[in-house]
Amino acid sequence: MLTVITGAGGGMGAETARRFAGEGPMLLCDVSEAKLDALVASLPAGAHRVVAGDLTDLAVLDRIVAGVAGGDGLGRLVHTAGLSPTMADARRILDVNLCASVRLVDALLPYANAGSVALLVASIAGHSAATDRDNDLDDPNAEGALDRIASGLDPYAGYSYSKRGVMRLVEARAAAWGRRGGRIVSLSPGLIDTPMNEAEFDANPIIARMLAATPVPRMGRAAEITDAVAYLCSPAASFVTGTDLRVDGGIVAVMHTDSSFGH
Repeated sequence: MLTVITGAGGGMGAETARRFAGEGPMLLCDVSEAKLDALVASLPAGAHRVVAGDLTDLAVLDRIVAGVAGGDGLGRLVHTAGLSPTMADARRILDVNLCASVRLVDALLPYANAGSVALLVASIAGHSAATDRDNDLDDPNAEGALDRIASGLDPYAGYSYSKRGVMRLVEARAAAWGRRGGRIVSLSPGLIDTPMNEAEFDANPIIARMLAATPVPRMGRAAEITDAVAYLCSPAASFVTGTDLRVDGGIVAVMHTDSSFGH
């Protein structure tokens, strides 16, 4: 069955594509066509297809769905595409990270079957977001919901709310995916040593404090995230659904118990 990877042009998405190469056909999606072409050129030969474009564009979503519909069903969705706080304003971040995620998960649900897995990348930031906008987070594509969620938020808060919404999406859709024999989970990386994260570390002083307080006293490695992705998408995790796995060296636990982090 088909593996769909969004954000496949770099970082976690590209590492996941390399990890799953040789395990069947892949549909690789990214906003950058050039990055997709470079990725495919670096992979072993296979029946790999690409969809380039912004996931908030409904035409791009239609192309992804068509790519899945033309095969034998959905094996794995690994949804890594998203914007970080230095990349856009709060509304745009919420639109890409949450609203597009809801549409993608719901559009691919009809193609799920026994053994299908949807894995959405959340973030430890989602574990620190407030609960005051949960009603709108649970239906962010409703009329006016995106504007209400984004109101008054800076990009960092917008990012945190977007990832809280992703985790709530996984909980809300677990029953529907289960009825089709599938599973849906999220994964929250901690402070991971990747090029994309360097800009975030430089822009946000609290990250140095978080790194110093992490019980496993180092940054995470990209391979540790792809190891977790591989586990969650495997039969070894067949009883894991509707939940979030933190791969964070324990920093969320510290933030929940240390008053200096403002919980």
